[in-house]
Amino acid sequence: MRPTRLHARNRAGGLRVDTREHGPTGESEHGIARETKEHVYVAEAHELWGLLLGNKNDLAGAVREFGEAVKLRPDLWSAQYELGVALGKSRDFAGAEEHLKLAAGGNDPDVKAAAQDILRRLGR
Repeated sequence: MRPTRLHARNRAGGLRVDTREHGPTGESEHGIARETKEHVYVAEAHELWGLLLGNKNDLAGAVREFGEAVKLRPDLWSAQYELGVALGKSRDFAGAEEHLKLAAGGNDPDVKAAAQDILRRLGR
C-alpha cells in the first residue's frame, strides 16, 4: 500500500485532499496552493503540494516540496518515503536510498512496510 499517494491530510490545519475525488487539477489543488502560501512553515502542506506536483509528473517540484517537508519535520515518515520515491524517479538513486532507509526506520507501520518493500526489491 502506498501510504500517501491517493489520500493525504494536513494534520495541523485539517486540510484534506483525495485525488481520486477531485483529480490532480481540481478545485482542491487551488486550496492547497493557498494553504502552502499562508502556512509556509507547515511541513504537511509541503508534503501535500509535493504529492500534487508528483501526480502532474513535475518531479523537480515534488522533490523540492518533499525536501522542504522533511527539513521542517525529519520525522514526517510519509514525506521521507515520498521524497525517496520522487528521487528514484528522478534517477538520484543514492538520495532515494537515503530517504527510503529513513522512512523504513520510522514508526509509521504503513510507510515502514512500503519503504522496506522497495529497498528489498532493490537489494538494499
